Amino acid sequence: MDLLYLSRADVEAVELGLDEIVALVEVALAAHGRGEVAIAPTASLAPAPDTFLRAMAAHVPAIGAVGLKWLISAAHNPARGLPLTGGLLLLADPETAMPRAIMDAAWITAMRTAAVTAVAAKYLARPDAATVAIVGAGVQGRAHLLALPVVLPALRRARVYDLRPEAMAACLAEVGPRLPYALEAAPSAEAAIRGADVVVTATAVLAEPRPFVAPDWLAPGALGAPLELDCAWQPEALFAADKFVTDSYPQLARLAEGAYQARNFPRGLPPLHAELGQVVCGARPGRERADERIVALNAGLPIHDVTVGQRVYERARERGIGTWLGL
Repeated sequence: MDLLYLSRADVEAVELGLDEIVALVEVALAAHGRGEVAIAPTASLAPAPDTFLRAMAAHVPAIGAVGLKWLISAAHNPARGLPLTGGLLLLADPETAMPRAIMDAAWITAMRTAAVTAVAAKYLARPDAATVAIVGAGVQGRAHLLALPVVLPALRRARVYDLRPEAMAACLAEVGPRLPYALEAAPSAEAAIRGADVVVTATAVLAEPRPFVAPDWLAPGALGAPLELDCAWQPEALFAADKFVTDSYPQLARLAEGAYQARNFPRGLPPLHAELGQVVCGARPGRERADERIVALNAGLPIHDVTVGQRVYERARERGIGTWLGL
């Protein structure tokens, strides 16, 4: 009847590498593409402007993982010295349904989100992709800088831009020395994005989106990866892509209908080429031409959280990390 509690420090102390996280996420996506996972409909609340809470549950039999993530996001949190996103992950035993662990989900969310983009890049970016653009130098921007080299060995340069100069400077100082390629600050979002082979926008999810990425910013052959729904990309930029890929089209459609967040996707969704899991498992083609502009806009699936969380739990038990709590 005991469960293991893992704080943020405990989760990080497990030392799960990004290469392993990318591999785990790829397994979960392939299972999703084959229809071998169960995902409950997401429940969402918006208790304040630009603030939401989501309950996301999933079962991945191939990993033996089942659980629920309570995700929070609040655009005003950084100004209060709080994280933009965070939450908790609850894992259960698949056979008894009894809770087995509860852990901080902020680090897992950051790493698994970057890993999903990395898997998308593995199948959808050009193999010779050499330049990445990151708009948003926060937790997600930094995680993506570290995750993309796992699957794109030809990367040689990254350009990062943030509205906050101090965030950009901190990103260069803290992440730059850890990268196998050059990292530089861009004077604007447009300067960062134009000519890049992979473009990641990691800005806030807003109730009143202010999209800035224009259709002609994405170069031929580039892969775009918006992390904030359509809050950063103009509708015309999304519809101009040669292929539109997402992790779950039904989930994204519910967002477009305003089920969770108001005023997203005013023109509806671009035509779907494939779900990412279908590409990963080989049911649908990925990149087919060097000049294709592809947008991979993922809504976020809890299969990744429970898959990575299960491995964190197993490793924590092996190493004696965490605190046991009685129910």
